[in-house]
Amino acid sequence: MNVLVTGEGKQTIVWIPGYGDIAPGLSYTKMLEELSPHYRVVVVEPFGYGLSDIIDEPRTIENITEEIHEAVKQVGVDKYILMGHSISGVYGMKYIDRYRDEVTGFIGLDSSTPNMQGCCQQKCN
Repeated sequence: MNVLVTGEGKQTIVWIPGYGDIAPGLSYTKMLEELSPHYRVVVVEPFGYGLSDIIDEPRTIENITEEIHEAVKQVGVDKYILMGHSISGVYGMKYIDRYRDEVTGFIGLDSSTPNMQGCCQQKCN
């Protein structure tokens, strides 16, 4: 699993990418440059994303969440703000539910939520 760590801030942001993000550590260079003077930023590319390997383990929300958490532990972060882009909003909700004692906040970047499409269809019909 590819993990990029940048910045020197006292608070840490753990960033999980959206579906189809090719290489978040490279794609979001400008945003990382803006955050790095103020935060330590840990960009986690789950298996099958970006520069991480593709594995045979099923790509379930539970598996992805556990793998992200293991990567965060390996980096040695114990309290952090979770930031999720796109589909990672769904992963983030599961993650916060499971690891709420570690997460101090959530930043959603155009985040998806469960049943989002169904909710919109009910309002439009």
